[in-house]
Amino acid sequence: MLQSRLFEQFRKQTINDLELLICEDEKESRQLADVAKFFERDVLLFPDFRARFEDDLRPFKEEMQELFKALRYYYTAKKKPLVISPFKTLLFPLPKPELLETTSLEYAQTLDLKAFKEKMLFWGYSFVDMVQVEGEISFRGDIIDIFTPNSDNPYRISLFDEEIEEIKHFTLEKQRTIGEPIDVIEISPALYALNETEFEAMSRKCEASGSDSFVKDVASLGFWYLDSLALPFLQDKKALLVKPMEGLLDEAYIINEPQVARDSLALDVMAEEQEYKELAVTNVPTLLSVHKNKKVTIIASNEAQVKQANIFETAGIGIRYSPIIVNVIGDKEIVISLNKPVAKRRRR
Repeated sequence: MLQSRLFEQFRKQTINDLELLICEDEKESRQLADVAKFFERDVLLFPDFRARFEDDLRPFKEEMQELFKALRYYYTAKKKPLVISPFKTLLFPLPKPELLETTSLEYAQTLDLKAFKEKMLFWGYSFVDMVQVEGEISFRGDIIDIFTPNSDNPYRISLFDEEIEEIKHFTLEKQRTIGEPIDVIEISPALYALNETEFEAMSRKCEASGSDSFVKDVASLGFWYLDSLALPFLQDKKALLVKPMEGLLDEAYIINEPQVARDSLALDVMAEEQEYKELAVTNVPTLLSVHKNKKVTIIASNEAQVKQANIFETAGIGIRYSPIIVNVIGDKEIVISLNKPVAKRRRR
């Protein structure tokens, strides 16, 4: 239903200026994103962040890192993408751009080690003997190991006195460097790009929190005390709800204790579909035979997939090679995807 609804609005060109589309959960957001990608819109997905006010956020580390990565992309994008977000992610103010800034290290750079250690502490990195997970850093003589958020592999930085002599990736399993030397790397905060004053002020607020969290520090509770360092993402944006969500919002404002005003989510709801409806795809050749007078678009990952579906005569059929899944039918066109859903793998 929601795919056909969004498809129809894109086809009618009624939402070209839409900046934010709000849905119920991650499953809906991914389905809607596929429709937007079909119409070649640049799309940015926010994760489904379901924490309650003053929850210990360490169990939500993965969602927070995904959210901060998405925000960083949004803030730095010259042309803003269409953001699709589950509604619970927008119930709390989100970090301003300055909290997500990065710093760079490059080959042959002179590094003030004391100042760098302090910055990494204020940026939320955990100091350890051996780096194993994102957000950890270790200092061993002239070697710095750091695992920045959303990096596939951690970095090893070799120093000669105060000069960076080499930067390489290394593996967690064997703790050995891999690949070619790297000229420059961007280091993002493990949490927030705070200075000393901001870090100490936030730490005091966390310690004085009424949360029942066993640990009361910036990593566990800092998000709840960003205060002037955060803003509601909804602010000043052209936004729509993809469906009515009054009941869901009422429940969330009781359970999650949102810090964003309830009336900020009193938004227009996307118009219901009139012409298009979603399509259950079973036998593709039969569908093509029945709807041969309509404009047909087949979505597939590759040419082999098209042949495996017993589609050999493609004259008059539009073929789109893409991983997206969109199956809709209207009065004059039909869109069929040969792709199947793939379960999302969670990061370690």
